[in-house]
Amino acid sequence: MSRLCFVMVIGCLLWASVNFTYAQDPEQMIAFASRENDVNEDKLISDIFTIQLNGENRRNLSNHPANDIEPDWSPDGKRIAFSSNRDGDYDIWIMEADGSNVVKAADSDKNQFYPRWSPDGSQILCRQADSNPWDYVFDGDICLISLADGSIVTLTNELSDDYDGAWSLDGRQIVFVSKDAGASHTTSDIFTLSIDDPKSLKRLTHNNGGYYGPYYISENEIYFRYPGKDVMNVETLERTKLIEGEMSLNPFYVYHAVGIEAGVPQLLTDGLDGIWYHNPESDVQFIIDNTNVFDDSMSWRPTVEVSVELSD
Repeated sequence: MSRLCFVMVIGCLLWASVNFTYAQDPEQMIAFASRENDVNEDKLISDIFTIQLNGENRRNLSNHPANDIEPDWSPDGKRIAFSSNRDGDYDIWIMEADGSNVVKAADSDKNQFYPRWSPDGSQILCRQADSNPWDYVFDGDICLISLADGSIVTLTNELSDDYDGAWSLDGRQIVFVSKDAGASHTTSDIFTLSIDDPKSLKRLTHNNGGYYGPYYISENEIYFRYPGKDVMNVETLERTKLIEGEMSLNPFYVYHAVGIEAGVPQLLTDGLDGIWYHNPESDVQFIIDNTNVFDDSMSWRPTVEVSVELSD
């Protein structure tokens, strides 16, 4: 076989084996929650899992009889924060990336959900509420946990029900969703505020449109669902449509996790048949894992860029 033919054959085999464009390194991991039963049932048992983006090495990290949900990787990829009721109420817990050394981030007499690490890894943003999310009595505030001393600061107690908090890339701002307490999620809007000045509240949307999952994808742009996927400049409020509508997945509960590759949001989406990957720019879509239809709450592990020089 000629060298050219050999190269072409190997190239075709590699192309066939790589069906995704984000983080083609097989070591790229995602974390997610996998539960044994539907949220409509009385008892919830969920664990935190990891899996490679190519669908290999699905692993249960928390393996606990409590309900462990909503994992989030630390910026250095070495730890995972998650919410759990293993100590009574829901609190934010932290474990090593292999599931060891599980510790509580802070003590609170309220329920804490949706942890999000600060870019420098020193704080965790979360939603704190009197009720748990399956009581359907929503009364949450966005709070900040200091990992140095476990102190908790409430950032949004002037509004009603606040959730889906996320950090700006420099860690100075947050974006979140707010709605009237007890109201439908279809009446929600998006806000930002400065960590140093919680009074610096800025409302980005004004039409009570049912917004979900805002996420900073650049210094001044956020991604969010409405109900498709949009991008907004937080300074000019200019909006562009990233994706029209949803993928053909679960129409009732679709959870997204966002990663950035070459400036393009890369999405993880849970559906009726498992966890999906979607590149909006290339429209590449594929299923990562379909072991359990109740897999959700995904989180990307941060990756370290590696430069490789090729020699003759």
